[in-house]
Order: sequence, then structure tokens, then C-alpha cells
Amino acid sequence: MMCKTTSSLLAALVIAGSVFFPPARAEAIDAWGIAAQALGVLGAYHSALGAVLALGNDVSAQVQSQRQDLAENGRARNARDIELVDGIMERLVRDGDYVLRVNSLPFTWAVTDSPVFNAACYPTDYVTINRGLIRGLNSNVDELAAVLGHEMTHGIRQHSAHNYAQAAAQFYGMSFLNMNFGLMDWNKLNALVGYSVAKNVTLPTEYEADEGGFRIMTSAGFNPAAGRRRWRAWAISTILQRSGAR
Repeated sequence: MMCKTTSSLLAALVIAGSVFFPPARAEAIDAWGIAAQALGVLGAYHSALGAVLALGNDVSAQVQSQRQDLAENGRARNARDIELVDGIMERLVRDGDYVLRVNSLPFTWAVTDSPVFNAACYPTDYVTINRGLIRGLNSNVDELAAVLGHEMTHGIRQHSAHNYAQAAAQFYGMSFLNMNFGLMDWNKLNALVGYSVAKNVTLPTEYEADEGGFRIMTSAGFNPAAGRRRWRAWAISTILQRSGAR
């Protein structure tokens, strides 16, 4: 599960092809042009990074994150679900081994009525937990703690900001190459860069979130062994169902 809005931000880069991938080709290249393009890529990275980091340190943006989430997915109606998640998150926040960066906000969270098996962390350190996740994990405290620790790590390490910035730089850089050399069809290039971002940018942060979530949940006193066993069993079952195996 990735940081909330990371996938939508990446999709926006692809959709906004007229900005990042203008359908034109330079007739000639010189050293100054190459240098200018390199600076453009660097500028795109720092601009995107700064914008999302600023968003992550904006209290009003954090409040708006929750409002938007609940407006789209509804607030959970099961009081036990809310109490369960509140207890786990309060324990992780209070006892977990982590340090927020100076330009980050304290965590807030809410349980939604969405049946989708998912939880996510917005760039604003707002954590959303779907009703479908709680049902899918049979309300198992340790496994929920593992998932929520994972999402908290995304926020602690500001993955949304860094992932978005790297994605912007990759799209921007590849657009220059394609303008200069006409490497391939623009739609194919968009798909290629999107795959590269998913593999080389997003996936490594998921591994980091797994590692950080493990440390947070264990330091807060949850049982990692029980959570891991049940998570593996659920994952195998889901894979078999999706593949049509019986």
C-alpha cells in the first residue's frame, strides 16, 4: 500500500502530457542546450519536492485531507471498528519508536466506510483506514498494527513528496530526450516511464515502509510474529483467488 495520492499524482503527470511531454522535436542540440535541460530536470525535482513538503506541513491541508476522504468514502458507522483503530493508532503514536521531521505534522486518522481492502497515508500525515481492511484482517490487532505502522512510515519518511519529485524529474528528463532524439511514440514513452517510476521509485519505498512499520509496531508492544503469519496466509489466499486456483 503506497502513500495516498502518490499513484494519482503519477497519473496526473501522465495525463498532463502536454506539459511534460510536448510533441515536438529539437532540430539541433548543443552543450548549452543540454546543460539547460539538465537544470530543468533538477528544477522540476526541487519544485515538486518543495510543493508536496509544504503541503505536508500545512494544518489546513491536513484537515482538508480528512474532509475529502470522508466525503468520498463516508465515515465508518461501526463503533467497534472506530474504537479498535483508535486504540491501535494511539498506542503506535504514543509508544512507537519513530521521530517526526521538523516539517511534518502529528498523525491524525479516521476509519472510512469503504469496503476496499486498503489503508493509506496522505502527504499531510493523515492516515485513512477502510472498513474493508478491518474486515479483511478479521479485526486482528497485531496485523492491523503492522499495516498502520507501515502507513505511518510513509508519512515519517515523507515518501509522497520524494516519490512525486523523482517521478516529475524522470518524466521531465525523458521528455527532453524524446524531443531531441525521437526515441519512441509519446504514449509508449509515458507507459515506459510510468513503469520505471513504479519499479524504481515506488517499490523501494514500500520495502522501507515494511521495515519501518515492523520497528514501530514491535516497539509499541504488538506481536509481529502473529501479525506476519496471518498476513502471509491472507496474501496467499488472495493470490490464489485472483489466479482462479482452487
